[in-house]
Amino acid sequence: MTAVCAIEFLADFAQPPSYHDVQTQNFKSPPASQVYSPPVIPTTGVWRLLQHGTKVHLTSVASKKSLRIHPGGRVDGVGGSGGLATFIVEHLPDQAYDVIRLRNHASPRLYLGIIKGKLGRGSGVDNESMFRVHVHGTSDVISLESLVAPGEHIGVIASGSVKPAGHTGRGADGQFTVTPSVVGDAATPTPAPNREAVWAKLYPEAKIHLCSAASQKNLRILADGGINGLGGYGVFATFAVEKPAGQPNDLIRLRSTHNPQFYLNIIKGQLVASNGATDTSLLRVQPNKGNDNISLESVVCRGQHVGVVANGNAKPPKTTGRGVHGQFVVIPVMTADQVAVLLQPEAKIHLVSCASNKSLRILKNGDINGVGDFGIFATFFVEKPDAYAHDIIRLRSANDARFYINIIQGQMVASNGATPTSMLRVKTHPGTGNISLESIPAPGQHVGILPDGQPKPATATGMGAHGQFVLRRAQ
Repeated sequence: MTAVCAIEFLADFAQPPSYHDVQTQNFKSPPASQVYSPPVIPTTGVWRLLQHGTKVHLTSVASKKSLRIHPGGRVDGVGGSGGLATFIVEHLPDQAYDVIRLRNHASPRLYLGIIKGKLGRGSGVDNESMFRVHVHGTSDVISLESLVAPGEHIGVIASGSVKPAGHTGRGADGQFTVTPSVVGDAATPTPAPNREAVWAKLYPEAKIHLCSAASQKNLRILADGGINGLGGYGVFATFAVEKPAGQPNDLIRLRSTHNPQFYLNIIKGQLVASNGATDTSLLRVQPNKGNDNISLESVVCRGQHVGVVANGNAKPPKTTGRGVHGQFVVIPVMTADQVAVLLQPEAKIHLVSCASNKSLRILKNGDINGVGDFGIFATFFVEKPDAYAHDIIRLRSANDARFYINIIQGQMVASNGATPTSMLRVKTHPGTGNISLESIPAPGQHVGILPDGQPKPATATGMGAHGQFVLRRAQ
């Protein structure tokens, strides 16, 4: 699995429970004459995603991030798409189909629960873990009301903090979009980390980005030497890999492409930009056991790692291990040839906006924006129209095959079917590997996204940051 910039450490993968497990774990054994049968669950609308044992993410309408439970039981709404933000749906044998429990994938003993008016962890054996699902229209947006405390709902505010359940109704703070999770479990194992693929990205003088698993943005060295994890895909967030001669293959240095004098360094327990290659800039690459992320350990100060916290600030290496704060996704800067290889017919891709640092997506109603993650709305199939140049493509929504990215009358829209206006020319930016997408019928007009994720008029979009995207291979 290639991790999206929003990946969290996965552990304790567990198989979804059977109805028998749910019954025997949480209820007294019924009399022999009484037989429980599972509720009949609809398979249309959002219920197709809420079948017993399915794995889902719950993206807050308010925070635009996923609900998650930390291993210690703390709940917030700033998750990504990893195990902490993945929940296994459980229907209860003696309840209506619209009553569910949500068990955490990374920590299977933890459930979402409302206890004394506060959202927190439930044990699964208490009634506080049971919720009634309220569906908003025909969308995949739901609200979750406590079964034992009617009127109290799971809530998250715009900052991602939880909202008191007693003050949460079914407005935006109490609404969540249900999306399927691709996190594996015992029944459908996560693919083994591809260690060879990681090393293939770290060859001498390879140019890479390092996406923090905590901040979901890229590590960068600023012009003044400051370091943080709030970068995009520009030159400050691009590093050249050095492999010192005579050293083991897992030792590297990371040199800033903006200022070649700056290297990532760990000195006296702090992450700094050194002036030149030094012993303290030697880092040991440690592939993660659970995914394709890596950690970077100081060779001189063993046990100290490059780290970034959720708000993007650098974390002191002396307090950083190999957990989420010390994990990064290696994103190679592509050459034009590599871009061409990735854009093969029917390839599945994501397009990460260099302006919003989020993925381009087509929503269920056909609206387009640049605030997606790596779900199905933000996944596209590549089409190569016959008899056209190799750099001309169409992009078809993986969620709804009727929708294509289009530029019509100067605006980016989702067309109903493949049309001439859905043909786009791919332009690769030398040095960064980013791409721009130009309309074939309207030369000079490009697919564009603003920093807030809103679409930019194609007539006002060129090949700058608003019109640049990073290609990511979709799973």
